[in-house]
This record gives sequence, C-alpha cells and structure tokens, in this order.
Amino acid sequence: MKPSSDRFKEIAARLGVTPAKLLQEAALEMEQLKREEQDAKSIEDRLDVIRRFEEFRNELIDDAKAFERASDRANAAFLMRFRQVATRVQGAPPSDPHRLVGTDLQVGDDVEVEAAYQLKFTRFGVEKALSEPAGPATRAGKIDDTALDAFVSLVSRGSSLLGGVVPFSATTFRSFQRAAGMKGAAASGIAALAVGFTVGAIAAVGHMSRAKRTAKMEDAISADLARDEETITQTLPSVRALRESILRATDILDYVAVHAAHALNRWEAQIGEGELDWESLIEAGNEKMYFNFTEIAAAQLAIVTLSYDDLWKTRGDELERVKALTDEVLSQAQRVIESHV
Repeated sequence: MKPSSDRFKEIAARLGVTPAKLLQEAALEMEQLKREEQDAKSIEDRLDVIRRFEEFRNELIDDAKAFERASDRANAAFLMRFRQVATRVQGAPPSDPHRLVGTDLQVGDDVEVEAAYQLKFTRFGVEKALSEPAGPATRAGKIDDTALDAFVSLVSRGSSLLGGVVPFSATTFRSFQRAAGMKGAAASGIAALAVGFTVGAIAAVGHMSRAKRTAKMEDAISADLARDEETITQTLPSVRALRESILRATDILDYVAVHAAHALNRWEAQIGEGELDWESLIEAGNEKMYFNFTEIAAAQLAIVTLSYDDLWKTRGDELERVKALTDEVLSQAQRVIESHV
C-alpha cells in the first residue's frame, strides 16, 4: 500500500516519528523482506538442482544394473556357448602374436591406436583360452559363474603374454588384471558413487517447510548446499560420461545377445555335432566363421572389461582422454561385431 501524503503524515504522527523517518524505515523493511524472499527462493532452487542430481544418479544406478543384465545375456547366449562349440574343434591354428599385432608396431598415446591394441590383446587372450579344456556346459539364460570366471582368467593370462611384443602393454591389458571383477565392473563403480555422495542439504531440510526454518537452520542448509554443489560441479561431467558409455555398452551387448547368438546358431547347425577336425572346417568353408566369432568374443570382453571405474573417478583434462579412449574401444568393438553378423 502507498497512502496519500496526508494519510502518511497521520500514520507517522500516530507512531511518534517524522514522515521522513517512517519512509526510511519502511524502505529498509521492504528491502529486508525482498532479500529474505530471494534467499529463500535461492535455497529452494539450489535444493531442486541437487534433487535432480540425485534422480540422475539413481537413473545411472538403474543403467548399471541393465548393463550387468545385458552382459549376463551376452555371456549366456553367445560367449560361453561359443566357448563350448570351439572346444569341439581339434587342430585349430595356434595363436600367433605377430599375426594379430602385425610387424609394424604403432606406439603412442593416440586413442585409436590404443583401442586397437586393446582389442588385439583381448583377441589373443581369447584364442589362447579357447585352446584350454572347457568347463561345465552352458545353456542360454543360465551361466555357470565358475566356468565364466575361469574362462576370463584364461583370457587374462593369454593377453598378458603379448607384454613382450607391445611396448605399452601395461595400459592395454590392465583391465584384464582385474578379470575376477568382470561381471560387476561398471555396477561396482556406480554403487560406490551412490554410497560416496550424500546430499546433506536435503537430509537437513527433510520435510520441513520454509516457514519453520530458523536463521540458524538456513545457515546450516546453505553450508550443506555449498559442499554438495561443489561435489556436483566436480562429479557431474564424469557421471555424464559414465552414463553415456554404459548406455552404449548395454546396446552393443544386447546386440551380441541377439544377433551374434543367431549367427552362432546358424554356424553350429552347419558344422553339426561331435568333435570336428580343423581341416574339415576348411574343406566345408566354415573356418572363417570360427575366426569371426573369436573376434566377436574379444570385442564383447573388451567392452565388459573397460575401466568404467576410472571413467567416473577421473576429473579435468584427463577425463577427456579417458572418455575418448572408452568411446573408441566401444566404436571399434561395435564395428567388429556388426561386420561379422
């Protein structure tokens, strides 16, 4: 309200102050009210940002679970079934590191080169693992975890044999040194994110309305907000990069579970049952598919054993390199898989 001049003078007189003093105090009071309203609105807006981050984080956890399920499907429908079929083949040519790596070794930090070597390392490991006796039989939809872990362990050991051939081997097969955690590699990192990030401001406010908050509570909330906002600022780029990679990897693994599995079914129908001689595969023109499926298996394992933990834990300029390498491995693996099915 803004009373007339006469009314304003009367109000000032009744309050025992001059009109000028009343005008000054009214202006200060209005400024304080506006500032408090702005502060309250700011806190609510900031809380909304943190709530949205929590929702994003929870979606990421769901994505990690979907990734793990897709990995299980691809393992059951293709990887372990191919393992069983391949062990029926007698006399397959031994792994040759020079055939896989080539004679002109490329050295450097280029992500395209490093991604290519990761796939080469993995393929060499797969070929070595296929030469070992198979574990228990595997049916689609159900995996013997012991057989899967044993196979991945064999791949890891086979990959490490290329250490004397490729100069930067420590980088290219480091994920295989953690082969025991293959199935939950991505989910474990996201679980750590969920536990490690506590939204203090939301916890402090709870269901309390703005009207019930004291000035001391507002200060505590602001302090919590500042800490959480700093965490979000540092974490969000890594979390976004992780989610993009997880979603891409899940799509590729689902593709393996469907299309690679169908291609394996057709090949198995062609070669028949029982033990097979390598020469007989060559005579029937079926040896090419053996190598194709070996490459698909290597691409699948390269996807699953990517260092997703490193991706979401990395910050700053290094994040760009880790993300670029992850994207390149996924791209090269996808091209390999789609080219063979």
